[in-house]
Amino acid sequence: MAELTKSMEEIAVHDESFDVAKGENYTLMTLLSSGGVACAVHDRIENRFIALAKRNVKIAGIESAIAAFEKLRAEIPWLNSAYRSEILTFPDKNFTLIPTGLFESEKRETYLNFSGVPGTQGEIQHHSLSTMNAILVYRLPVALRTLQSAGVKVLHQAGVSIDAILLMNKNKPGKRVYAFIHKHSFEILVISGHSLILYNIFEYQDTDELVYHIMNIYESLELNPESIPVFLSGEMDKNSAAYALLYKYIRHVDMLGIPEHYSFSYKLSELNPGRFFGLFSQLQCVS
Repeated sequence: MAELTKSMEEIAVHDESFDVAKGENYTLMTLLSSGGVACAVHDRIENRFIALAKRNVKIAGIESAIAAFEKLRAEIPWLNSAYRSEILTFPDKNFTLIPTGLFESEKRETYLNFSGVPGTQGEIQHHSLSTMNAILVYRLPVALRTLQSAGVKVLHQAGVSIDAILLMNKNKPGKRVYAFIHKHSFEILVISGHSLILYNIFEYQDTDELVYHIMNIYESLELNPESIPVFLSGEMDKNSAAYALLYKYIRHVDMLGIPEHYSFSYKLSELNPGRFFGLFSQLQCVS
């Protein structure tokens, strides 16, 4: 049964083919953000997404995000299946990118300190990006280390977002801007062809502040709003105030679609999968 509010604040939908006895065929993907938690289930045999759950709640730190995730799983029975694998990603500001040729493992803490983000408790981890010669260095919060120890593949969302966008633009020339909107924060990427110009995460309180940050990126990087498009995903649609305001300043504004090789059950297809691009992009991390 699908349960969906008009505001998209909460979703719990799964395909009729979902079978808790076939958990060995499924991967659970989870995205924690400043505005709540979202989960998707992918069937590797059918090669399609068959379930989606989402709840918007105010998150005050990673501990409350994990609590929201555990509460969602407790209230939705099919989220508690024994999955073949689980992936969880989190976007926060405690990260940096280092060119592969310059990376030295013993200097990871120095790299993070130079990024200008105040240090937080957690284990420093890193991994290579698949689409560019760079190493993503980030601090894994202590609360997420427990999940990682239990077998969950925990990654910083930056790597997922960057690899997904660069892969999608592998043979496309020109500059583009992408914004993944969460409640209270958003990720922004600027690319030129298959090269990354910028990735960052900003917090915002209202529509004006969100649009200000995006327009400030255009101005700082001397991006022409008459010719360089912005693609949006997440907590926004073409009827939102933020979309209308962006359209006043940028000629080409559009909602982000999903790569053609991603497949969805018909119930999920009805929910505009492009809105969950960041979550579904975790599929590239499934081994």
